[in-house]
Amino acid sequence: MASELTLTILGFLHERPMHGYELKARLNALAGHLRPVSDGALYPAIARLEAKGLVERHEEQGAAAARRMVITLTGAGEEELFARLREPSDL
Repeated sequence: MASELTLTILGFLHERPMHGYELKARLNALAGHLRPVSDGALYPAIARLEAKGLVERHEEQGAAAARRMVITLTGAGEEELFARLREPSDL
């Protein structure tokens, strides 16, 4: 599941930057009926991707609420995504 989760996170972030809550909602809309993604799986996965330089997090002012962390795909993250898509056997 970790490789699938990584690929899916990278894919969603390739579309556009998003915050963790939105990312979790999109992941669960995709496959949550089979296996919901928990905070305990998502946020450590994001932290691992950030440690590898594949994503970056930055604070952004919320529309009507407190500041939130927005996650953005880096150039290295985009390269990793395309490499995984070219070689799906790595899943």
